[in-house]
Amino acid sequence: MSRLDSNSQRSLDSGPPAPCALWPVELKLTNLDWDPKATLIHFQGQYLTICDLDYSILQVEIQNMRKTLATVDRGEFCLVEDLVSGCWYRGQVHNRNKDVFDVFLIDHGSILSVDISHLASCSSDLLNLPPKVVCGFFANVLPLRECWDSVVEKYFLSIIGKSVTGYIQALLPHKVLILETPDINKDLVRQGFAKHVDTDTFLFLVEMLTEVPLKQNMQSVPDLLIKKPRGQKFLFKPSSIQGFEDILSFGMPKMSAGTRVSVRVTAAVNPGLFYCQMSSMAVDLEAISQRLATVCDYASTHPNRMQQENLGQLCSVKGKDTKWYRGFVQSLPVNSQVRVLFVDYGFCESVRVENVQRLPPDFLSQPIMAFPCSLSSVADEDNELKVEQFGFLKKGLLGRVLNVEIISFDKELNMYSVKVLNSEDDYGKEPKLTKQLPRSDLVFKCTKTPPQGGYLYCEAVVVQALCRTVQAEGLQIGSECVGYVECVMNPNHFWMRTERRNNNFEDMMRKMAEHFSQVSLNGEVLENPELGAICCAMYEKDRHFYRAIVTDNLNHGVEVLFIDFGNTGRVPHMLIKKIPEKLMSEAAFAFNCTLVNVIPLDEVWTKTSTDLFKKAVANRSLLVRVVHLRKDRVVVDLYWNESEHGQSITDFLISSNQAEYWTYTPSKPVEKNEKTEASDCVTSWTCAMAEHNRALQIY
Repeated sequence: MSRLDSNSQRSLDSGPPAPCALWPVELKLTNLDWDPKATLIHFQGQYLTICDLDYSILQVEIQNMRKTLATVDRGEFCLVEDLVSGCWYRGQVHNRNKDVFDVFLIDHGSILSVDISHLASCSSDLLNLPPKVVCGFFANVLPLRECWDSVVEKYFLSIIGKSVTGYIQALLPHKVLILETPDINKDLVRQGFAKHVDTDTFLFLVEMLTEVPLKQNMQSVPDLLIKKPRGQKFLFKPSSIQGFEDILSFGMPKMSAGTRVSVRVTAAVNPGLFYCQMSSMAVDLEAISQRLATVCDYASTHPNRMQQENLGQLCSVKGKDTKWYRGFVQSLPVNSQVRVLFVDYGFCESVRVENVQRLPPDFLSQPIMAFPCSLSSVADEDNELKVEQFGFLKKGLLGRVLNVEIISFDKELNMYSVKVLNSEDDYGKEPKLTKQLPRSDLVFKCTKTPPQGGYLYCEAVVVQALCRTVQAEGLQIGSECVGYVECVMNPNHFWMRTERRNNNFEDMMRKMAEHFSQVSLNGEVLENPELGAICCAMYEKDRHFYRAIVTDNLNHGVEVLFIDFGNTGRVPHMLIKKIPEKLMSEAAFAFNCTLVNVIPLDEVWTKTSTDLFKKAVANRSLLVRVVHLRKDRVVVDLYWNESEHGQSITDFLISSNQAEYWTYTPSKPVEKNEKTEASDCVTSWTCAMAEHNRALQIY
């Protein structure tokens, strides 16, 4: 636990992180040790830059030189004699048990156990050549559980003898390397053998497992070991959360002293600073990652669609495990790399700038999942309690769920002091659905639905339902129809219904009225409705039931979106009913629209402008010309049917000085595939729902 005293404030430093260069080193792997009971993967290898002839000459010199017997201590270099062959080798004493010395042969990778009579002093001239064999542990990768499964053996055997490129992150005593090998780590994660861990957390865990202090690498390796100066990587000195404190204090979970929760440890620097997530947030976190991947992977393959604006400090970032996360940019780019704090996990990493994108607006409102903690026993004098608590923390770092009690909260540091009560035998596998959703024809198969429950699932259901509506209406660019405005937020956000499906609409409403006229007040109640559930809900003003989707949970009811009209309402639990099977076949009748070529005069739509638009479209049949399909809404040009010349609503608002003309330029057509439609649909409809809710609060 030596890092605790010296580094307890390491991630709370006020200064910005300073970069230093780490040059790549290239090794040929000669041996791997993946003991199933061990957590770390031990390797031996040789630098590709060595010259075998130099070592052959050195070996001859060692055999011919005069030997001087010497007493050596642990960690010192010496010459050691092999009792079988009688040859002498360069070595380093790794252990001593009374009169027996365990000496590591630095040019061969094996250990000889001899008494002092077979040891000789080693002059500095004999150490000019670096060790031919280097050994160490692979960094930043851990098994999914506390030890490796036997299925990984085939992969490890396949990479022995191959060359790898790595970065030395730290050194253990005896120059044992902590080496990050990105290609091997990527393979292990991709094949489901391991999980990625950030550098700070991994180094802390190594200290706990080996019980020896680490020397973190803050300097580049000698030129002798670099084949050619390329692929430079930057390591940013100590982590900093400068600039993030305000966001953290606003968005992190709020808990009072005495609260007991189940958590997962996601990052750690020492027992005085580590980050946790509520174990119950696993599903939401996976859904956030999947949704970001849908948006960001598509944008990465279509650079012309990416925003060329300032990203801002909050961003989307692609981790080394190839998943997408929410991030916070901590520094300006250095050599095309930027340091990013993964806000839902608490760790920092340097990533390439092409793996950082703008964070979609709908992700800004999601709470921050990670919160900083400190073991309450850090300053305790009870050594037995410290050992117990550190043991629990180690299990948490290896993936177990911890049950903790909140002891206090430090407002200045925004940090919880916690006591670990026990650990669960749960290693946090990736969340999977435990139950299937009831099938409904309201769900449009253009997107993947996130795991059931939570706001993300709700948004996906709304996305799918509304996408299917556009398809059912047969709306295409350039098509015309007659429609009615049902609900208005502002001229850039309103809901319409077409005349084309009016008979279907009236038939469905008749069936719904007949059905619920025979249902008692307490009958067919939808018990414990989850967000995203499709139901029938009573509209307060006319006491009739309409199809709806649950969008929020309230103390004594729920908030719903009436999918055939576009408005929302708050409904008591008793008036949320199960939707009859016969009412599920029709796609939602209302679809979201924006009026073409208009923008507000003063950045936001005023009540006066919105009221004029409402008056212009209320209780009228309108000619609807489809200008563009944006997925989040239909861009339309509206005309009064009864006007002799069919005056445009756009022209009316502009001539009334309630809107400004703005030429709408649709994005270039792209080849549609499942991924394209999913990304457009998820991104756009989610933004539309956020705007819808904001508009309801204003108007």
